[in-house]
Amino acid sequence: MGKGDVIIGMGEVGEPFHKLLSQSGTNVRGIDLIKEKNCGELIEPPIEILHICIPYSALFVKETIKEVNKWKPIEVVIHSTIKPHVTEKLQEIVDIPVVYSPIRGVH
Repeated sequence: MGKGDVIIGMGEVGEPFHKLLSQSGTNVRGIDLIKEKNCGELIEPPIEILHICIPYSALFVKETIKEVNKWKPIEVVIHSTIKPHVTEKLQEIVDIPVVYSPIRGVH
């Protein structure tokens, strides 16, 4: 157990992203609501980067804040298609960098 990255959401974006990070040598844990999709080494907070790869919903900000509080990352990267200003809203709430990494495609 030790520092590393955590990916929340092991779907179309999170699963291949987990594979790429793992191949690069990054200690990474993938977490999904479907427990069978969870993968990687166990990691204890605080972590390096929290990667948010869940679909946007009305609860997106609330769920992201919950994960930030749980994992205590030094940075959050959002790899989800989100509404305008969501990153800014999150940045107003948390005191760590929140970065948007745009993704495109059919989901």
